[in-house]
Amino acid sequence: VYVGGDATLDSTATVDESNITLEAVGGEPTAPDLESTAIAIDADDVTIDGLALSAADAEDDATGIAVDDEAENATIRGVTLFAEDDSEWDPAIDDAGTDTLVRYTTIRGDSDGHGVESTGSDLVVRDSDFRRTGHAIRLHGDASNATVQNLNLINNDRGLFVDSGSHLLEQTNIERNTAAIQTIGTPAEAYVFAPDNWWGSAAGPVFGDDEDTADILSNVELTALNAPVGDAEFTIAELEDETFEIEE
Repeated sequence: VYVGGDATLDSTATVDESNITLEAVGGEPTAPDLESTAIAIDADDVTIDGLALSAADAEDDATGIAVDDEAENATIRGVTLFAEDDSEWDPAIDDAGTDTLVRYTTIRGDSDGHGVESTGSDLVVRDSDFRRTGHAIRLHGDASNATVQNLNLINNDRGLFVDSGSHLLEQTNIERNTAAIQTIGTPAEAYVFAPDNWWGSAAGPVFGDDEDTADILSNVELTALNAPVGDAEFTIAELEDETFEIEE
């Protein structure tokens, strides 16, 4: 199913049939005029490819893309979700599914709305760039076994927030967040293994319980890199035909 840049959306677009792909054509963003969720994935093996969704006409706290708890193998690829005109998605992506993949995705918030919020299992977020959100990635409720690889998590309140499950964060640039990682609970309840990340300094992150001075407020095991992660497998410029490019 092809979606043009001039598409209008004033109610939730629900994909409830399996093996459907929504693919963007044209370079202009869509600005849904709604109060709840722009796109809901309620079936297995659904792909959202290349859409750009502006929050300009949506109610504040509306959701960009939601994956139902019965949905498996959803793919959100090459998507851009961004705040505009003092309105932002919260969250941009709400995942309750199993084996959801978020890749080549750009999220720009306005400081409060979360980026990817998940209560699902086996979420994979790769090769993406999230900035100016509340929690860039928020894993809570029943979330389990998420993998986060090769991201820029920059200028968020929290780069990663976890209160449920054990998760992997690696090969990611985590800079200028109020706190890079926060977990709530015991290590058995909420845990992050975070090898080979760049924390904004060759000295690595600072552990503590004060967000004004510490990067890590959490149960985290890590090794630090002494230089930023090199070129990702993609750049936003390579996806110009599929995503709406946002200025820094």
